Amino acid sequence: MIKQLVTERYHGGGVRDHILRMSNMASKLKPMDLGITDDFLVHLVMASLPKQFDNFIVNYNISPEKWKFEKLIANCVQEEERIKESNGGSINYVKDNKKKNHKSPTSKAKQSQHLLQQQ
Repeated sequence: MIKQLVTERYHGGGVRDHILRMSNMASKLKPMDLGITDDFLVHLVMASLPKQFDNFIVNYNISPEKWKFEKLIANCVQEEERIKESNGGSINYVKDNKKKNHKSPTSKAKQSQHLLQQQ
């Protein structure tokens, strides 16, 4: 349960529901004496948000005010709406691929040479 909470990522479907799911996971840890503080849950939620929220997260991190859970939800929902408006009403969440497929310059040169030979 802890691993799932720490590795949880938001991929769309409503940021409010995502945050409430994470809160539900955290509440299931309390009976096992593994409860986490609200401050840590806020940190986990922020870490779970996609790149579109990066400016939002930076602004939170430099602010002296630390949000309670209810304020976190309200501000995240507001930010999601702002992002949607700036993107014409939708948000495309792209999963971060840990494994990048980078070709070496020699590989690209060979590919270009092969394409030239086909013409």
